[in-house]
Amino acid sequence: MQRMGRVRSPKEPPYHYFGSRILRIKIPYIEGNDVKVLQSLLHLCPPIMVWPPPPLDGVFGQSTRQAVKQFQRYFGLAADGVVDQETYYYLGHRTGSYAHNEPVFSSRLLGYGSRGPDTAVLQNRLAAFRRTQLNRPANGRFDFSTEQALRCFQSCFPDLKTDGIAGPEVFDKLLCWCPLGGRTLKKGRHGLDTYFLQYILYQLGYYPKMPNGFFDQRTEKALVQFQQDAGIAADGVAGNKTYLALGTVMPFPNHRYYYRAASKDNVAQIARLFNKSSEDIIKSNQLAAPDFSIEPGQLLVIPPPLTFHLTAKGDTLENIAHRYAIPLEDLKRANPWLPPGTLMPDDMVVLPRHRQDYQGSIIYLEYKNRQAKLEQLHLKDFRILNLFTTEVSSPPRLFVSADQLKAAVLDTSRSQLILHDRSSNISRFFRLANKTEHMSWSPDNRKLIINGNLVISASNAQPRFKLEGNQGQWLADSFTLVYRQGRHQLRKVHSESGRDQELLSLPGEDIISFFLHPGTHQLVIFSQVPADRNTLTYSYNLLTGELKEFSRNDHMAVWSEDGNLLVLLAREYYGDFFPWFYQKLHLYSPASLDQELDVLPGKSIKICPGCFSPDNQYYVLTLSIPTAFYAVPEQPGDLFIKRIGARTITQITINQNVSYPVWIKG
Repeated sequence: MQRMGRVRSPKEPPYHYFGSRILRIKIPYIEGNDVKVLQSLLHLCPPIMVWPPPPLDGVFGQSTRQAVKQFQRYFGLAADGVVDQETYYYLGHRTGSYAHNEPVFSSRLLGYGSRGPDTAVLQNRLAAFRRTQLNRPANGRFDFSTEQALRCFQSCFPDLKTDGIAGPEVFDKLLCWCPLGGRTLKKGRHGLDTYFLQYILYQLGYYPKMPNGFFDQRTEKALVQFQQDAGIAADGVAGNKTYLALGTVMPFPNHRYYYRAASKDNVAQIARLFNKSSEDIIKSNQLAAPDFSIEPGQLLVIPPPLTFHLTAKGDTLENIAHRYAIPLEDLKRANPWLPPGTLMPDDMVVLPRHRQDYQGSIIYLEYKNRQAKLEQLHLKDFRILNLFTTEVSSPPRLFVSADQLKAAVLDTSRSQLILHDRSSNISRFFRLANKTEHMSWSPDNRKLIINGNLVISASNAQPRFKLEGNQGQWLADSFTLVYRQGRHQLRKVHSESGRDQELLSLPGEDIISFFLHPGTHQLVIFSQVPADRNTLTYSYNLLTGELKEFSRNDHMAVWSEDGNLLVLLAREYYGDFFPWFYQKLHLYSPASLDQELDVLPGKSIKICPGCFSPDNQYYVLTLSIPTAFYAVPEQPGDLFIKRIGARTITQITINQNVSYPVWIKG
């Protein structure tokens, strides 16, 4: 075998690439990194395949042999405890005759310029990685995109060098963290990788049953439906394009949590693990009476609230357990999806029995079957109060007044405005003359500006003032509006006197949008130089005229009520062509824009005005399945509360299709 990677110390055991030798009981016992990879993969198996999992010691002893025999017996292989090419194949790894006389994945160094089927496997594994930064299907050629995606993977782990070269340590990590992509999957091809294919399709709402690792007709049907929705060849075969689509739409951070039942689990044990009532577990999962039995490996919904730790680079389950004083075995039991060792950063680890306390309420819209509900979630006891329900023709939008007592619900397809007063519990319906996409309340709660250019009365929806420009936003007096005129200029106008004056001009740049805090006279401006793919983010003070660039590629901004906090949502582009991107939420104090107070990376994050808690210690956001690059159906977004500057995030709704959350005092 070709020597790979760094020069190994004579005291270190020799490196054996995964699949390079048959693993079996011998005296002395076989040891090595390949045995540890095998043990790690067996740890990822559900209890219907392997229970208990073997120790993670890199030694092929009797416990490992028994686990291998269980795995083999489950899939109908010769249950002899010998890991040969057939067992490797069912673990998702092609070796021996399954490699067709081609280089086995992990058997040689791969770097820029490498070609071959093993390079295609590297690309497919990176493509189906839920934090993928690959933006094209595998082609067997190690190009710039492959190198960038590999560097991203390497940068997740402190024990890997970020050099864009796939060597021994990288391969061992890839085999455990990227279990999909080692072979093409289709009907009749069973194994651990098929199990993870089913699990991803289950997360995305396509596979309706408990994943089992057998690629049957039900699996094929689910995969075909996903492929049709994603706009790729719907052949029921998981190949290059399918792996890329799966990796791209997989949630990250992994907010679609399911508890995987262990062997001999029951409702009472699971309820105790998460500090829930048995009744809540039964109801959330529609368990059948009279015994409410649970199968090993069954995926269960845990009702909110559910708190997670957002991992930092170098985190392990051991240090997370110590940090939150949670028994390590409980943490492992609640997080069976995570490979052993160092965890991937910015992902979510559920914290069983951990509880955060919050003050106030969240109001939001729930949309289902052309019905909109305005609901209020009381954070003290998580009781939900329905404020009103109405029929709508499309997903509605919510805009809450500055005093938080009035809610404007907009049905964009019908151009219908519903004004609900929480203090009187009265709702009034108005038909707007023009198609309306957006609106905002004046600070005195008496007027609304619709589509950024028409001021209407909040009492009768009658027009009051028409802007000559667009994107109109209120100042604190509720009469003066800041607006954009043309492509380069910001102006302000008094809606009663008509007095109009220029505020700012950016020659050579197009002002895309801006976000004004009415009380502090501070603006955030997004602009773009024509033909440039990047956008520029400026802060601008209306009183002093100070203009300062401090960020790039942002597309959304939200101010706290007092103007002391600013959250930006940015696009982080990757690949050698665009618009492939991740999102990153950045939180600042306007007094110190060079210092981030909080950061949250993700694939699909949504924030809206009113997201901050009254004490500015938390904010509420929506995490959902990303649909930017593949047209999979819009799925319910879940609400989460993030503590500023902390590593905890709490899920407060599940599968309710909620949007436009606003944190209120009451």
